[in-house]
Amino acid sequence: MKNSTIYLNGSFLPASKANINVFDRGLLYGDGLFETMRAYKGKVFALEEHLKRMAHGAKVLKIPFMNNTNKWQQIINKLLKLNNLRDKDSYIRITLTRGIDFHGLLPKNNIKPTIIVAAKPISAIVKKRQRTGIRAITINFSKASSQTSSIKSLNFIDNVIGIMMAKDMEADEAIFTSPSGEILEGTISNIFIVKNNHIKTPSIKSGILPGITRQFVINLAKKMGLKIGESPIKKIDILNSDEAFITNSIMEITPLIMVDKKIIGNGMPGKITRNIHKAYKNLAEASVHIYN
Repeated sequence: MKNSTIYLNGSFLPASKANINVFDRGLLYGDGLFETMRAYKGKVFALEEHLKRMAHGAKVLKIPFMNNTNKWQQIINKLLKLNNLRDKDSYIRITLTRGIDFHGLLPKNNIKPTIIVAAKPISAIVKKRQRTGIRAITINFSKASSQTSSIKSLNFIDNVIGIMMAKDMEADEAIFTSPSGEILEGTISNIFIVKNNHIKTPSIKSGILPGITRQFVINLAKKMGLKIGESPIKKIDILNSDEAFITNSIMEITPLIMVDKKIIGNGMPGKITRNIHKAYKNLAEASVHIYN
C-alpha cells in the first residue's frame, strides 16, 4: 500500500505523501465513518447502497457528506486507474471524519470534513476461505449503543479486540453475543445459519449493523424460493445448525464450518451456502456499473 495512490480531500496523492493532521477528530476521538466495498474487474457493486448507508451515518453524526453517486463514481474510477486496478477485483474504502479540531470533545461548527479513499487488490485468502470455510469463536461483551449500532463508525475497538481474540484462539472471526446469549454479528460480518433448509439471521432490531451484502442475501434467498427469516439465534442454534455462513462486501458469502471448536454440519461448505454464493456472484458481476 505504501506505493499506492489515494484520494485525500480532493487530491490524488502517493500514500507516502498523504498526511493527516494530528488534530483530526477521526484520530483523536474516532469521530467519523467508513465504508468498504468491492469492485469486480474495475466495476463497483452496490455503490449507491454503500453511499446511502454512509449518508445515514453522517446524518446521525451531523457530519456534512457529499451523497452524489456520479461524483463518487468518477473519484473511484480514477483511483482504480491510477492503481492499475481497472481490470482486477479490488477492495475500496471510503473514510469520512469530522475534520480538524482541537477545541475539545464538543466539536466546533463549520469544521471541514476529511475524506480519504483507498483501494487495493482483493487478497487471495478471500477465495481460499470461500472454498474451505472459516472458523469462529463467540465472545460475550456488549456492542455499541442503539444510537450508533446502525452506522459504520470509526469507533471499532470492540471489533479490533474481537478479531485479536479470534486469532489467539486459532480462529478467523469472532461473533458477538448479547448479554442474554443471542448471536449478534461478527467483527467484520453478518451471520446466517441453516437448519432443516430454513435460513435464519439476527434481526436489525437486535442492534447489529445493517449489512449491504446481508440484505442482498435475504432478497436473493426469497427469489430462489428458500425459506428465510430474521429472528433471534441462540448460541446453541448455531452450534446445531446444518450450515452456517458469514457475509460482507469483500468476502461475499463465506462458509462457517466451526464455532467454538465445534464442527458445523459435516465440517464442509453446505449446498445452500454454495447456491446462495453462486447467485450473489452472478448478481454482482451482472449488476456492476461501468465508470467512464
